[in-house]
This record gives sequence, C-alpha cells and structure tokens, in this order.
Amino acid sequence: MAHPVAKITRLLPDGYGGKRESSFAGKTAAPVADRSKIIGFPGVPNFMPDDKEHRRQMAQAINGLRQGKMNVTKAITLNAGATTTTLTDGRIGVTTCIVPSMPTTQNGATALLAGIWITNIVTGSCMINHASSANIDQNIRFLIIG
Repeated sequence: MAHPVAKITRLLPDGYGGKRESSFAGKTAAPVADRSKIIGFPGVPNFMPDDKEHRRQMAQAINGLRQGKMNVTKAITLNAGATTTTLTDGRIGVTTCIVPSMPTTQNGATALLAGIWITNIVTGSCMINHASSANIDQNIRFLIIG
C-alpha cells in the first residue's frame, strides 16, 4: 500500500510584517504511518495537509501523555529453563533504558527478586539475563525509555 505524501509549500510570518518561506518548503513530508500496524496508542504524523485534523491529533496525543498513555511498556514471559530471554521491540536503541518494572505473576515476582539485568542492547533488541527456572509463567512488564 502506498503511503500518502505531501509537498510542503507554506509561507510563515517572518516577525517583521512580511512572510518567509517555511524551512520545510520544497521538501516532501514523511509518509503517514499505517495506523493498523501501530502497537499501543497511535502517534501523530509530522505533517498533514489538513491543519485542523493535525492539531486535533496533536491535542489528543498530548492529552493522552498527560494521562500516562506513553507507549513505554512491554509484557514479557521469561524463557523457562534458560538464563536469558531476548526482548525484541522497535523502540529499543543503543541508548535505551530498559527497566523491569512490574511482575504480573507470582513467578514473575520471584524472578525479579532473584535478579534481572539487561545486556547486548542493539537497535531493535536486547538480552534479559535472569535465573533459570522451570516456571512457564514468569511474566514481567518492562519499561522501554529513550
């Protein structure tokens, strides 16, 4: 499916009573993401031809952020009988902070108390290190920030 793009041509007030060309003039807007593939709360495209709709979406996103809807969590089940679990997520970059934040099962709480640390952080994934356990329900939510 082709993504819609728009050519940006806009004049902005220059602060001196005249107009100046936008710094984006002549550039092509980034494609609008296919919202059916977004996990969590939808983002806002950088540019939309309809200014009113763009402002509405920005206000909706900002209000969502103020209510704690930040798209920064990921639920993981640790691998049973292993000491590592790979966390794969497009939000992970080499400077991302990945924090085990909330166990959602008793065995997840036990695993968290036994110790969890993160290694091998690369774009798109990291390694979660943990104690080996035969339990198949070691469920923990992680924060993915930055």
